[in-house]
Amino acid sequence: MVETIDALSAAAAVVRGQQILLVQYPPSPARGRPSLFERAERIGGQDETGWIVYRIAKGALILLFATLILGGSTLADADVPKLEDIAACNHEGREATRKGNDSRGASPNAGDHSRAADARRGTASFASPGGDPRASDPQLEGMDPDGATDPAYQATYRTCMRKAGF
Repeated sequence: MVETIDALSAAAAVVRGQQILLVQYPPSPARGRPSLFERAERIGGQDETGWIVYRIAKGALILLFATLILGGSTLADADVPKLEDIAACNHEGREATRKGNDSRGASPNAGDHSRAADARRGTASFASPGGDPRASDPQLEGMDPDGATDPAYQATYRTCMRKAGF
């Protein structure tokens, strides 16, 4: 389709023509700088210097080493507390209840009070069929059953397990 442009000068006609062209064919939005992966795909995975593949591999290796060095364990190990962690947290719980209110570092929350009351009554209001207070909170896994009756013990045990990474 040819359009006639009326203008006083040739320069004004060019400007008006560009405006009409942009209305009919708008430019695609700018995407920004392509990622390393997009640039590697465009050139088939490598260029004459190999810098794109090198940077991708270098980033992956840095991430792998940082995970191994800083993590120190596999993901499966992080989900299950070790016997040493359980024993240490049970010891902290006993110490907190033995010393009394003045030395408690962890404050019991409403869940701790509720679980302790249910444990003292022996009611089965917890998530597990047996009414185990430790089943409603994964950070209470391995807690001494006698400590389940004390909200301060539960709070201290949970705090200790959280500090240990569980």
